Amino acid sequence: MNRKPALYSLVAVTMAFVACGGDDSNSVAAKDDRTSSSSAKSSSSRSNASSSSFYSEDLGEGIMPSGTYDCRFIKCMSTEFLNQEMYEAGKYGEILDERDNQVYNTIKIGEQVWLAQNLNYYDEHSSHFGYCLDNQQSNCKKFGHLYSYRSNVGCPDGWHIADEFEWQRLIAFVGDSSTACQKLSSQKGWSRDGVDVSGTDDYGFSMVAAGARLNTDEYSEYRYYAEFLLRYGYRNRDEEYTVKFFKFYDKDEGVVQGYISNKSYIDKFTAVSIRCIKDE
Repeated sequence: MNRKPALYSLVAVTMAFVACGGDDSNSVAAKDDRTSSSSAKSSSSRSNASSSSFYSEDLGEGIMPSGTYDCRFIKCMSTEFLNQEMYEAGKYGEILDERDNQVYNTIKIGEQVWLAQNLNYYDEHSSHFGYCLDNQQSNCKKFGHLYSYRSNVGCPDGWHIADEFEWQRLIAFVGDSSTACQKLSSQKGWSRDGVDVSGTDDYGFSMVAAGARLNTDEYSEYRYYAEFLLRYGYRNRDEEYTVKFFKFYDKDEGVVQGYISNKSYIDKFTAVSIRCIKDE
């Protein structure tokens, strides 16, 4: 794939943020059938199903409030790559995408609320098509679908595809372009040249190394980078912009390094991940 050079480097954005607290901005409204707290905890064992019933519990002051879905009865994204300490402590919220009855975990970082997993929406009966990494269906549950900008896919109701400036706000809040990659990356699943280059996932963003679909039946060596479509980034309908996170192991320093390439062009054949952010 022939990519054009990045237009400019990421700039720091100075803004005021509030710490995560008991804000209910991404909480899920509970339905009638509820269960006890101990039963709700059992929903952490994730499995696919098709019903829309779920459980709810109060997660307490100082923790993101959330209805807790029972994934025995509803389709859930894999929690394998979430920050497990934060997950067990109830730091993640949840939302239900009513378009396909799929549950995503959410996380509040500063004043922003993000999906903590990549978008996985797919409708075979419309233009909202996507691709599974290496053409393996099981990878979609782990990494989400990969989308070209021609997919015309959107986020759940009340959410949207993050734009360039929303990514800048996130990166500025957690550090800078030289440290954010490591702080936002999942604690497993990243490797480069046989070395584990997984991140610290300090804020529960849990960015996975899903790489990209380069063209028909060709996928990148994905384990060392993540790439995301930007909202409304296009200049014309033959090109689109993405933000890209790379990881590598610095043998001389003996440390894992990360960096961000923003903004990169992709053509109409390339498919990448999508992260959704809650409408303000």
